[in-house]
Amino acid sequence: TSTSAGAMLTTTFSGASTFTGTTSNTVGLTKEGNGTLSIGSNSSFAGGLVLNAGTLNLNGNSLSVSSLSGGSAGTVSNSSTNTLAILTANASGNSTFSGVIQDGVGSVGLTKSGLGSLTLAGNNLYTGTTTVAGGMLVVNGSIQTDVSIAGGAFLGGSGTIGTNTVGALSGAGTISPGSSTGAAGILNAYTFDPSAGLGAAFEFTSAGLPDFTQPTNSLNDVLNLMSDAADPFAGSLFTTANTIDIYFNVDSNHAGGTFTGGLFVNFGAGGFGSSFDLISAVQNATISYWLKSTNSEPTARTFNGVHYESLASSAVTLNAVDATVNIIGGFITEFTVAPVPEPNSMILAGIGIAVATWSLRKRRRRSPETGTGTVSAKRGG
Repeated sequence: TSTSAGAMLTTTFSGASTFTGTTSNTVGLTKEGNGTLSIGSNSSFAGGLVLNAGTLNLNGNSLSVSSLSGGSAGTVSNSSTNTLAILTANASGNSTFSGVIQDGVGSVGLTKSGLGSLTLAGNNLYTGTTTVAGGMLVVNGSIQTDVSIAGGAFLGGSGTIGTNTVGALSGAGTISPGSSTGAAGILNAYTFDPSAGLGAAFEFTSAGLPDFTQPTNSLNDVLNLMSDAADPFAGSLFTTANTIDIYFNVDSNHAGGTFTGGLFVNFGAGGFGSSFDLISAVQNATISYWLKSTNSEPTARTFNGVHYESLASSAVTLNAVDATVNIIGGFITEFTVAPVPEPNSMILAGIGIAVATWSLRKRRRRSPETGTGTVSAKRGG
């Protein structure tokens, strides 16, 4: 069947069926029921795919959808032998898929394109490629592949990418743990390869340690690199091409503080034997610091809906300390921020300086009889 212009196809059945046509314009598909719907040729659903139950069999074909959503009872698979079937979510909006993407006889790959976000909430078992070509892929469940992130694209979430042998992050995009709505999180991945310019963005909401028992609301973002043997940075050091943005999302930082979070590596992985090894690996990155703005005027940057102003790098000290994540010992970065004066204190200090200056000038102009100040006299003839 070939369909166009504004339709929404809904199928509900418990048996098996094959979709043999292509679609265009705003057509979408909703899959209900426990049956299997197979794709008979390369297809696209510009109106989106809602997979609430049963199996969508890619059958060796590529499928492009404007959004991917559905409940935990839905499955995407591939029954075609020795083929890689690619599912592309070309999303301009935000959607969540709670089901499972998994291999069949053939493997499945996932590409996220478009400016929107796709959240994977289920535990996915596909082994094909994962590419973030645009927008943001949020992994709150798990995937079992390496991930390539293109420049300008983002990978986030508080789930797990790979295992202790797969799940390498690469590309020129940005890793941003936690949710796209701003909750801090702990994202687990195998390794982080900085060689192509991969960057990171971390949001800290509280001085001190992250709450490692709450990966979806950990107070401070953490990228936990799970490799226990291989170099967690794939044999490369960070350079100025790697941008790391640190966002201090706190209402007040007038007292300063030490914020622990960011990058975590396992003890012994790639020869990392001390916190100094972690600092040595990342210290040459281009690190920018941002402090939450209390000003209602337009500010330097907005991140996860929060307004920030630039914070001088001289006000922040980068360090690394011993830590334990998931019973595994290792090293984690931390950032100590110098106290920022209260605005009222700065005003009062300014007034005090002005008063002191005025008083000093006044004393200097007083007469000699007072015994203070200096006297300027004109010499007569």
